[in-house]
Amino acid sequence: MTLEDRLAFIEALLDHKPENEWKQYRPQHQSVYHGTFALEGRDVSGTELIREYAKRFPADREYSDRGTLNRMLLECGVPKFSFTDPEVMRGFLHSARSPVQWSKYQPSYHTFWTLDFKHMGIDIKGQMLLYNLFVELENQRNGTFYAFVDYTPERNPEMYKQLQATRSGAFIARAFEIAGLTVKSKSILQEDLTPERLREILLTRRTEEEWENWQGGHADFKSTWFDLDGYKNFAGASLRRHYQKIRGEDRSVKDMFSEAGIKVGGNPELLRKTLEDRFERFYGVFDDPVAVRDLFLQMNTEEGWAKPQQYSPLRKQKVAINGDRSVSIHTLLHLFSIYKYNAEQETIDTYIDFNKAQSEEHKGLIQSNKKALGELLDFAGLEYKFIPDITEVDLHDSTVLRRMLFHATLEGETLSHNDLKNAGIQQFRKARFRDPATGVDIAGQSLMIYFSALYYVKEHPEVGLDEAATTLHKGKSNSAVMGEILEKAGLHR
Repeated sequence: MTLEDRLAFIEALLDHKPENEWKQYRPQHQSVYHGTFALEGRDVSGTELIREYAKRFPADREYSDRGTLNRMLLECGVPKFSFTDPEVMRGFLHSARSPVQWSKYQPSYHTFWTLDFKHMGIDIKGQMLLYNLFVELENQRNGTFYAFVDYTPERNPEMYKQLQATRSGAFIARAFEIAGLTVKSKSILQEDLTPERLREILLTRRTEEEWENWQGGHADFKSTWFDLDGYKNFAGASLRRHYQKIRGEDRSVKDMFSEAGIKVGGNPELLRKTLEDRFERFYGVFDDPVAVRDLFLQMNTEEGWAKPQQYSPLRKQKVAINGDRSVSIHTLLHLFSIYKYNAEQETIDTYIDFNKAQSEEHKGLIQSNKKALGELLDFAGLEYKFIPDITEVDLHDSTVLRRMLFHATLEGETLSHNDLKNAGIQQFRKARFRDPATGVDIAGQSLMIYFSALYYVKEHPEVGLDEAATTLHKGKSNSAVMGEILEKAGLHR
């Protein structure tokens, strides 16, 4: 089909809005669908125009009305608003921060998604800005015309999963690349460390004279931070590891300075393996989110992590950190606690190891819990879901109770509402109740005990529900509690 075949639609579009307005208009509002267009001597609504176009010029796949509008504008040669337009993307990004401020920014979905942007009268959150950019880039790559609405889980769950790509720092950096703005998105691990490049990197931290007079040691260098334009901040330890990966494990920090043509301070300890080597062996994996991600992918697939699962069994599983060393997730979380503490220290002298972390001075420092595992999975860029403990569920919420009671089983057989209302206390105790929204699954006896113990916890907030139920025995398992649960869930006997 040529443009001549589409002439009636071109005229209808340009009669409704001139080209410059279409280019500045983001066609997502109801006004375009309820607007009036002149098509071949008759007035039609925007929705009718779009569907008439789809009828006369069928696509090779199904699109939403918004997607068809995209296709119609592009096939009719009418300029359309685009998030991949450098000026448009630059306008959005400039609305939140200046170029100088962005130059110090390290892309992360944790910080970008919640930012507010405004340009050309459009208010948009960072998350939606990335989603729309992703959709347009995918259209350009695949020759498609989808709109964001085509990626919603209701329309296409598989396409919706693709939006996870916007979580990566690399994709966020793409937005800045389109806008012609510099951020700290590159990794030193991608550098080809030629002698010239090594020299440039080292001299961004200290001058030749300062390095020559430097009294620091091997460990001090590894904790030295480097701040290069366009690169994520990194420590000397990361630079050394990458250098050894390229040149060989037998290369030292001194070799690196020698290649760069820089004389380094007179501390002979710089050439030795020091305590920092041990810290690097145990905690170096936490410098790199990709390495941490690989550890977790030993246990489960990316899709598997996204499915609800119990936290407790995970703590016992092991991952191989290197060829001769495996640790449980429980131990890995301990190491992560120590790593975070050491990362906040100014010098290696105040670092602690596993033994020191368990001293009275550092009591409470080590964390091995659901929150710590979630933090590490977030760092690795993995989506995850945990089934909550019964203590994390509001058992006095009638909606929660109703869901649980509506999914009751006894010895593998489903219990209907009438079965529950007529059940005896012994049947209720043996039955199992599951909440499909959270994955919680509990026996009736435990449900009654925790449900009734919650009253005590509300009067004594300093006491945890598990302690009230199992240690203080404030929970009951009797007909009265059973009746109260049924009544609160709306299943009156």
